[in-house]
This record gives sequence, structure tokens and C-alpha cells, in this order.
Amino acid sequence: MASPLVAPTLAVLAPPNNLLPDNAPYTFRATITGGNYDTFQTIWTLVSGPGSLVTGTGVYTPPTVTTDQQIVVQLNAIVGGNGNNAPSGTLTSAASPSITVTIRHFGPAIAPQVTINAPSAISESQTLQLTTSEEGGSYDIITRTWTKTGGGGSITVGGLYTPANVLIRESITVQVAVTVSGDGTTTVDRSTASTSATATFTVEAVSGVGDSTLQIGPTDASGALLNKSMRITQDLRGVGSAGFNLRVGTITPEEGQIVAVRMGNAGRVFVGLIRDADLQTRDEYPSWAVQAVSYRTFLDGRYLDVEVTGTKFLRDVVTEEIVPHLVNQDITLAPGVPRGPVVSSPGAEISWVKESIARMLDDLMERGEYYWRINENKQLVFGPYSVQAAPSVLQESNVLSMQTLKINKTQEDYANQVIIVGGRNDQGNRVEGTATDLDEVRARRAVEGGDGVHQYLERRNEIKTQTEAERVAQGILRRRGQIVTRISFATDEDGYQVGQNLTVNLPTYGETGSFLIERLTIRDLSRGKPRYTIHARSAGVLQNLGTYIRDLKKKQ
Repeated sequence: MASPLVAPTLAVLAPPNNLLPDNAPYTFRATITGGNYDTFQTIWTLVSGPGSLVTGTGVYTPPTVTTDQQIVVQLNAIVGGNGNNAPSGTLTSAASPSITVTIRHFGPAIAPQVTINAPSAISESQTLQLTTSEEGGSYDIITRTWTKTGGGGSITVGGLYTPANVLIRESITVQVAVTVSGDGTTTVDRSTASTSATATFTVEAVSGVGDSTLQIGPTDASGALLNKSMRITQDLRGVGSAGFNLRVGTITPEEGQIVAVRMGNAGRVFVGLIRDADLQTRDEYPSWAVQAVSYRTFLDGRYLDVEVTGTKFLRDVVTEEIVPHLVNQDITLAPGVPRGPVVSSPGAEISWVKESIARMLDDLMERGEYYWRINENKQLVFGPYSVQAAPSVLQESNVLSMQTLKINKTQEDYANQVIIVGGRNDQGNRVEGTATDLDEVRARRAVEGGDGVHQYLERRNEIKTQTEAERVAQGILRRRGQIVTRISFATDEDGYQVGQNLTVNLPTYGETGSFLIERLTIRDLSRGKPRYTIHARSAGVLQNLGTYIRDLKKKQ
């Protein structure tokens, strides 16, 4: 037997904030609780107020109003039974509690006039949180999205601007895109409107040049330096250079003047000669772009005729034959330099005809696997090569901090067969030595086809025996017998030097092992930390560093 027919309890759901716009229909809804019935029919009633309400659906259509108007809405229901849940018949429910709703005139969202609050200038050491001011408009919600449309540095979508390093000053243009909308709770409907604004400000370089100093001749020119224009380049050949920009009107550089540079916290020192100075203009700041070269370049242009006889050690030859020609240039021999090996003996004397002082020093140092350079005190220094470890391992955990990482593979200088053609032996025959890496020959044949042989020939008249020619050929093969990989990157970490052994552990990039730092450039960022740009090559050369550097010098 079916249960008695019972009407449910009804409650009309109010719209948000009991508020409706006058420009769109609205469908009322209700909760239905309890009851026992088979059929259900709503009876919506507009008890009072303007507009119309559809009895069966609850769709209300408001009139256009100029002031707030109120309506009262109520719901009844007719329920029926057909014998399934309830016996046949109908029953009208009790009316729901009435609700009162305000009808309000809503307008569309209107974008305001937007102004960016930005200073005229900031320092490159500052960050800037940009804000806006709004005037007028009609909206409940506002969103702002920031972009940079001109100049350097970076900006977040939230308007935090971070400058880049600048030489003197740089103009920055930013833009904010503004979107407004209503939420239907005040006088604005849920439409949207957009606008934008731009602003320009200047980023000024940090004043001063950090801890860097510059002396040109007897004059302290540090105050004439443009910010962050200082740079020093060093390489294995000993051909260092320095570059910088000087403000016009402070000092006029001249070709040939002596330059002494000390770069900030890097403790890097360069001493050399001005090679050229070019007048440049940048905005309202004209400057001299100065390039200075190391004393090696100076010694490349001084030629001598020298005969060395008898048994002489390296230091003896330098002291007797070379230093006297350096004194006029205020270059002296550094105290404590090693005596070095015997470089001249009866039957193996040295003869230089119109040879540059730099080449003479190269020749002498090669005989002892030594280096030479002119230090910051204008002293000639020499000693044996020593390979030290670089301050950091280049690995995948820090590769992202190593800015502008580049990897290059090249067959430059590659050879898997080296031929040394020497002088004549005691019997008057020309000596020759050959070294071949058969594994490399087979590997190149598999890749390239052909016979796979890559030859390198060098003539060395000072070699008088086949044994010595073969020894030299093996040494060169150890250096040339691999495809060269070069790696370069920039870093703010201090302590890098040319000649260091850089350990690389980048298996994802296919590179692991030792790399020799061949060249580096240091730039002064005037923020207490220099920027290093490192250039290194795969380090089979570490077994024969002296020969490798000798070959580099021959390419000059």
C-alpha cells in the first residue's frame, strides 16, 4: 500500500547579495526538502515589484530602472500521486518563505585612465617595483600585466624591474596592460574593458670603477675610466691585451704610452703599451676606446744578430745576450729566476740572424720546456711550465650558472700521422722520424672512407738523429692525435688562469675529462666581482704543453 501523499518544504535561493541587474534575465532556483509524491509542478509568484516572472520556470525579466527597485518572490508547488509512491490525487504545498531582491541598474565595465608611477632614473644596483595610479572608470576588479618594450634588464609580470649592467646610462621603456571588470555586486555588470600605459626611465651606471686602477705613463687615469669598460685578455702564447674607455677631456692617450692596469678584486695586473686609441661617441659621452698590448708585442719588433758559443745555461744566455738590449726599455731580469738547462754546447751552438727578441726567448724557453713573460714590475720572468687545477669542476649541477656555455668539435690541428724532417746527421744524411696512431687511422677510415690518414709534417733542422726525430714526432702525435673539443663559458667565480686544467663532467652533453684553459677575458663589472669568459680545449696537450705553446706562438 502506497504511503500518503505529502507535499515537500520549499525555500527560494536568493541571488548573490540579493541583487539583480536590470539588463539581463535571471532564473530563480529553490531547494526542495522531504515530501512523498510522484509528480511535481512549480508555481513561481511575483508577489510584488516590477518585471515579470514565468510561473513554471522561475525566469525573471527585470525592467530598466533608474533607481533601485525591490521585488518579492515566492514559490508553491502542486504535487500528485499515481500509485507508485503515493496514492492518486493532488496536493498544493505550503508557500515558501518569500525573499526580497533589489533590482539595480548596472552599466558596463569602463577602463580608467592609468598612469605608471616611475622615477626619472635609478641606479643599476637597484631594483624597482613599479606601480600604477588610476583615475575614473567603472569596475570592481583590476588586473595588471607588466612588460618591457625597450632597453635592457628584466621585468616580472608583477612589475619588479631588475637592471642589467650599463656602460653609462640606458633608457628603459615599460608597459602595463590593465584589464577591469565588474563582479555584479555594485553597479558594474560582469563585462570587461582594457587599456594600457607606458613609461620611460633611465638606468644610470654605478659611479666609480670599483677597485680597478689605471696608470698611463706617470698619470693616474683611474678617474677617467668609463664604468665597466675595463677588460684584460690573457692567453697561453703570452700575448695579453687590455682595453678600456676614457672620458674625452680628462686625458688624451697616445700610441706607445706605458699602461699599467689592476682589475678590482680579481687582483689581475696588466702592463703593456698603447697600440691604438679611437675616438668614439655614445649618447652625450664621447670617449677614447684604448687598446693596449703586452710587452711581448714590443719585443716582437726588436731584432738582433746573436752567436752563442761554448756551454751555456739558459739564464746565462738571457743575461748576456738579451737583457742588455732590454735595459733601454727599463726591463730588467727578475731576481731568483732558475738557471735552467744547458741550451748551448760545442757542436750545438745557437745562431740568430735578425731574429726578434721575443722569438729568441721562445727558442730558449722551448729547449727547457719553460715559459717567459714580462711581469707588472717590467721584469723578465721565466720558469718551467706548471699546470694547476681550475677553481671549479664544470658539471651538470652548475652548468646553468656557467653563462653562455658553448661546445665545439673540430678537426683543426688534427693529425694521426706526424712526420719530422730533421737536419743532417754525422754521416751527412737527412734524418726523419714518423709516428702513427693506427687506432685513429682506422677510426677516421670508418667515418670518412679513404685511407683515414691525416698527416702533419714539421721541419726541425736542429734535430740530428732519427731517435730524436721519432721522440719529437710521438710528442706531437700525443697532442694532435685527437679530434679537438673546445668549451667556452662565462662565470663570475674568481680564480681562473690560463694554463689551468679544467675538469669537465657533462655526460649529457657527451663531454667528460680534462680541458686546458687556453684563453680568458676578464671584465670589470664595477660591482666587486669580475666576469670571466673562459676558453678551454680538450687536454691531450697537457702531456706536451711546452710543444703545444711553441706551436701556438708560431701561428702569431
